[in-house]
Amino acid sequence: MEMNEELVKKLREYESMEKQLQSILLQVNQLKLQLSEIDLATKSLDNAKDDIYRSVGSIMIKTTKEDALKDLNNKKEMFEVRLASLERQQQDLGGKVSGMRTELQQQMGNVKQ
Repeated sequence: MEMNEELVKKLREYESMEKQLQSILLQVNQLKLQLSEIDLATKSLDNAKDDIYRSVGSIMIKTTKEDALKDLNNKKEMFEVRLASLERQQQDLGGKVSGMRTELQQQMGNVKQ
């Protein structure tokens, strides 16, 4: 039995939303990993007594412990803001995907009958 055009359109929209959600989930995981790396670097800096170097492009530059911590804290703040935004998008889109999934399952059940 053939599905009507409206149902096909909704299935395509659902698939697109699923892909968007997967992309957001991937970005969330990447940001969480980067935040973990920043926390690890910050802890390492707390114990550092010698010279501090940071990577800038393909070179290493000597810096102070304070400047390195400031840089890490700025990056952490930026990543946390981005993460909060992505998590809101994930929640909103996840709700839409779930609702559309339920709707499609009902419509597909009606088509099969």
